[in-house]
Amino acid sequence: MKVHAFKYHVHGIFDERLRPDDEQVLRGRRNALNQATRWLLGRPASLDELVTFVVIQRMFSTADNTEVTPRQEEAMAELCRFLRIPVPDNFVLEPANSPGCLIHWKAVLLIAASLDADERQYWQDYYPVPENAEIQPQVEAQVRLPAAFDSHFHLDRTLRKLNINPAGNLDDIINCVPVDADKKVNLVGTVAVYCDPRSYPSEQCLLDLPEDMTVAIEFHPKHAKNSVRSLDVDTMQLPRLLQNSRVKALGEIGLDHSEPIKYWSYQVELLEKVLPLLEDHHILIIHCRGMKGNCGTEAFLLLLHFLQQKVRQNHPIHLHCFTGNQYVIQRWLEIFPRTYFGFTNLVESFNPEQVAALRSIDENRLLLESDAPYFPSMGSEVSSPSQIFAAAKSVATHRQMTVERVLEITVANAVYLYRGQSQ
Repeated sequence: MKVHAFKYHVHGIFDERLRPDDEQVLRGRRNALNQATRWLLGRPASLDELVTFVVIQRMFSTADNTEVTPRQEEAMAELCRFLRIPVPDNFVLEPANSPGCLIHWKAVLLIAASLDADERQYWQDYYPVPENAEIQPQVEAQVRLPAAFDSHFHLDRTLRKLNINPAGNLDDIINCVPVDADKKVNLVGTVAVYCDPRSYPSEQCLLDLPEDMTVAIEFHPKHAKNSVRSLDVDTMQLPRLLQNSRVKALGEIGLDHSEPIKYWSYQVELLEKVLPLLEDHHILIIHCRGMKGNCGTEAFLLLLHFLQQKVRQNHPIHLHCFTGNQYVIQRWLEIFPRTYFGFTNLVESFNPEQVAALRSIDENRLLLESDAPYFPSMGSEVSSPSQIFAAAKSVATHRQMTVERVLEITVANAVYLYRGQSQ
């Protein structure tokens, strides 16, 4: 994103390679910012007023890439000295705390976007790199990808969807699924959910999985329509698998009322069969869907009524791919206060009631999920944990937070829930 900005939008006088203490550079930057101030405010005004305008317009409220590097900080400080104004101890972009912040490349990009086309062209033509200005070599800093934790994906299903050998791994998936350069993340953890008996992992497979991958095993509620005999045979595998030290969670289980109503009672029977296998050290992962076309309040409340008879009140629960409303959140937390709420790309299609619910959840209860291979983004047909940035972006937009902040808190929450440790 930064490379694109400098190539097409950020004008010559703001080039970060220019010596920050060059007087002609400082004079050009001051003049360019003063010109933008007159355009944006419609009158001559101070750069402090431009800072206030930037803050009021919330230009950085959802902006990514707002880190201040040492080189940028040096340039900001030199501009402050040139303007004879105080140099803050730390330059902060959200909210901007000094006129020095206005020469950060993201500030220049956002200010330029607020100008009309003729003004932008004038800005570019009349504030170039000064003649004889010294260009310092650009030190290529190592790209630091934001940390991310995908709290729910299906390793087995994603491998099948991509026609990769069942013995494949997460790296094989990541290599097959495209991710835009500015949306790449450093995956510090994942939760692989196995809920199809035909592809349960062997003990050797569990040993071979990455150390930072948590494993969950159970029955998806849609399997409830299978024959009684088939379920009996399949459930015989569960006690052994759930005792494996690599398996930290039981799930996903629950109710799915998007299935025909004739199968609903079978789903309850399946819950009766598998819930006794839940132990205190297991995270309980819940799948709950209402009938097509609604947010599932009836299904959530029915499932809540059932679970409170079977699960201790203080048990840690992960409500996977949550789509409910505020009433469901309130009722659920009354019964199970240690519930976490997972969100996927589905957030993009939330209605106002669901958006209000998302905004109401304490940030310490938020989790991000790719639910791969479902909810693909970035032009792909299959999703991957490496695309978790898209879910973070959607959540950040609705909660009016930065993507970086959403990634930060969801990593901390997932590490605490699935690894039993704070960050």
